Amino acid sequence: MIEKSNKKNDALLFAIISSIVLFLSQYLLVFSLSIPILMTIKLGMYDKKETFIYLFLTGLFSSILDLSLTLIVLSPSLIFSLLIIFLIRRDIEDKTSLFILTSLTSIFILTLLGYIYSKGYIDFKIIVGELSKAFESEGVELDEIFIVNALRTIPAMCVILNLIYNFICLKLIRNYLNYRDDKIRDLISINRFRLEIKDIIILFIIFLLISTFAYFLGLDFEIIKLNALSVTMSLLQINGLLLLDYFSAKKSKLTRFINWVLIFFVFAILSDVFAVIGAIDVVFNIREKVRQYER
Repeated sequence: MIEKSNKKNDALLFAIISSIVLFLSQYLLVFSLSIPILMTIKLGMYDKKETFIYLFLTGLFSSILDLSLTLIVLSPSLIFSLLIIFLIRRDIEDKTSLFILTSLTSIFILTLLGYIYSKGYIDFKIIVGELSKAFESEGVELDEIFIVNALRTIPAMCVILNLIYNFICLKLIRNYLNYRDDKIRDLISINRFRLEIKDIIILFIIFLLISTFAYFLGLDFEIIKLNALSVTMSLLQINGLLLLDYFSAKKSKLTRFINWVLIFFVFAILSDVFAVIGAIDVVFNIREKVRQYER
């Protein structure tokens, strides 16, 4: 009886905390990013009754503070949280979970970006002009084509940042729930993630479908191609970095820290090299060969 009462009090307390965090999210992005993590952790701990209390009170308090913010931020966060809970309870493979999360949330983000652009809230000509002036005022001469191409890859950057955010969410949530309940496993080590040939094939099919839709909608194919290349290169670079981290993990923590500091400084120069390393790992599965050798 006391435990049930404590859970109800906990649901009330965290409903208040979630509402405050939601209200603060209009001032700092970090609060917006923390809402899905907080909600998922609590939903993963509660039973049906506590879940109802938590969601009802969070929605009520948030609506009182700011109704529009509740609809814009809280609703997508709730859907995202329920999706993660579903993936965790089904114990779906980590890489598959990450793919599902990133795919669905990227569709939402890119649709939102497309809507904002179609309504004229973003004018790239004005942005390019302002950026050119800003660089010129600093004594830097930059071709406008370079700025235009950089802005065209905003969707790709959103996808990669979304991938990183989803991994952090999944890691933090699984870690905490595993700490509270041994039946829920922890997320595997990040350096165990690797791109496989089948992943590249899936990416190719996705880009092919997007290109087909773009053709019928009359969208610029060059933008699709540029973003497809950017996403693929970024994934290969990440794969290369994770492979290096896999090897450095076998050393002391100090050596590993120094390795990552050096990697951080040389990444901008050697990003293409990391992409090549990542591509080689996709084909030859170097991690598996090392594990077999160690046996």
